[in-house]
Amino acid sequence: MIFIERFIIHTILKESSMKKAGIIALALAAFALASCSTTNVSTNRVGWSEYVDMAVKDFDSLGIITLKSEEVIATGPLHFTSEHTGSRITYADLFAEAAKKGADDIVNVRVDVQTEQRTTPFDWLTGSMIKYTYTGTALAVKYTTPIDRVESSNQKEINSQNNIR
Repeated sequence: MIFIERFIIHTILKESSMKKAGIIALALAAFALASCSTTNVSTNRVGWSEYVDMAVKDFDSLGIITLKSEEVIATGPLHFTSEHTGSRITYADLFAEAAKKGADDIVNVRVDVQTEQRTTPFDWLTGSMIKYTYTGTALAVKYTTPIDRVESSNQKEINSQNNIR
């Protein structure tokens, strides 16, 4: 009789531990599927020209220039390898494109960034990839008068702090 009672108790405990293991496995599978995500973000970075000296002069517009560029950062499994291809758009790239039109300068510069990234909780094991697509636009201008430089208010403040006697 005692043997039968022990067998029943053992069977009940075994079934409950199987249920617990099943619930844990189901929870892990749900977490793995829920934590996968794909992001696609577009941004426009502003506020970079607050400390720039401004040139005040008349100009003729030569048209809008547009550049596109891609940058891809890929990491291998366990992050042992990393590959960086492509490049960002710089002001020098925009100036070079404007110079082809005979421009002296560029104004109204805008660089938009679109990010594509696939993320999973297992990126450290499988590797990952981030792709940035840059679109740069600017207005190419040709000055009609000689350049007159005007200091920005921030530059005046910096100069006055450096010249304290």
